[in-house]
Amino acid sequence: MPLTKFYRDIPETVLPAAGGHLTGPQFAALWAAFGAQMDAGAEQTFAGRLQANPWAGGLDPQRTGAARASDGRLLECEPFVLPILAAQRGLRLYSSSATLANRYRLARWLQIRASFGTDEGKLRNLQSLFVGIPDGVGGFLPLPTLRLFFQSNEGTPTSTCHTLDPEGLHTVVKADPSTWNFDNQPAKCSRFWVVVYLPVGYGGAWQWDGGDNWDAGQLWDAVTAAAIADWVAALKEAKGAGSRLAGLFVTALQPSDDIPGYPGRHIFDPTDTAIQDPLGWTSLPIGNWGTPVYTSGPYFGHDTMIPYAALVYSDNP
Repeated sequence: MPLTKFYRDIPETVLPAAGGHLTGPQFAALWAAFGAQMDAGAEQTFAGRLQANPWAGGLDPQRTGAARASDGRLLECEPFVLPILAAQRGLRLYSSSATLANRYRLARWLQIRASFGTDEGKLRNLQSLFVGIPDGVGGFLPLPTLRLFFQSNEGTPTSTCHTLDPEGLHTVVKADPSTWNFDNQPAKCSRFWVVVYLPVGYGGAWQWDGGDNWDAGQLWDAVTAAAIADWVAALKEAKGAGSRLAGLFVTALQPSDDIPGYPGRHIFDPTDTAIQDPLGWTSLPIGNWGTPVYTSGPYFGHDTMIPYAALVYSDNP
């Protein structure tokens, strides 16, 4: 039904005032037809104006707080318009993200683009892809915590960690001396690594296909290749020309979770120092993560990296 009611209002207004031969069922139908055409024009204008607005608000399945018309329709464009708005606003949309995420990104395109080239901007661009992911029980998953690490090329290198939490709070921790020494190559200081703490319940993370936990909890079938490709692309979209995404880690542990077997120690904690496990792996890189396994020494053939995370993308020549 149209928002306007000219098809009804015009006959009700005109006929009593017309009198004489301008009344009767034939003229009532004529005035109603005029009104219906005006209703159609008003609806067309209303629908056209909606196409400029990608998002009416509301980030839950019920779209709580979203702007709506008097008939309950959301005041936002049709989905087919989103790619057009993206092209106009110079913002990429990603196939693995939900329609609501695309709407949210396009509504905040100025803020997102203004932050490009910064470490915070990389994380915010990536985190926005997680909007609107169903949790399987009628709601949406929370946004993930994200972290970004890099190491400087000073005489005594330092490391910096940027954290973006699910509420959007951005914090920075600097360690001097560095606690993020990926492969003993501080001269390659344009490199950065990102960690995604997958929201609890994301994709059945850390479970075997049948639903059982896999071994000690390592990643198995948690993230699709398409999603990983989009996350990498989102980070590259937002990074500066002089930086290089060297790696992307995902973990199903949360920042406050203990590393199994190490009470009080947390995965990728920028305020901590590396754990050296008896099997050889370390919780943070100490120059040993340049290869996935040790190629010499007492841990020959053993994993170098913590087994409770997966390096799902690497570009680290």
